[in-house]
Amino acid sequence: ITVAVYSDYPVEEKLHALGLQADLSICSTAPGIEQLKPGTKAIEKLAEITGCKSGEMVFIGDRDDTDGESAHRAGIHFIKLDPEKARKGIFFTELINAVNSHHD
Repeated sequence: ITVAVYSDYPVEEKLHALGLQADLSICSTAPGIEQLKPGTKAIEKLAEITGCKSGEMVFIGDRDDTDGESAHRAGIHFIKLDPEKARKGIFFTELINAVNSHHD
């Protein structure tokens, strides 16, 4: 499983603040993307980089109007997080633990 983080804001700062790592990250303001959510350019770029098809991708986010709409427009699955858990990093820690235990 490849974990990619996509944000409208600088990604590395968010990951560092949450104590998380990702295989790749992309920001809406990156050269060649330059499109905020709910645009699909960043998702398309991630699909290109990873070689994933839309049916193989899942967008996990905390907002229907941006994250959910981006996923819908790109034709990928969307899982909505509880915003409070997302801000505390609880969901991400649980997800990473689940992925790691799946690979053991």
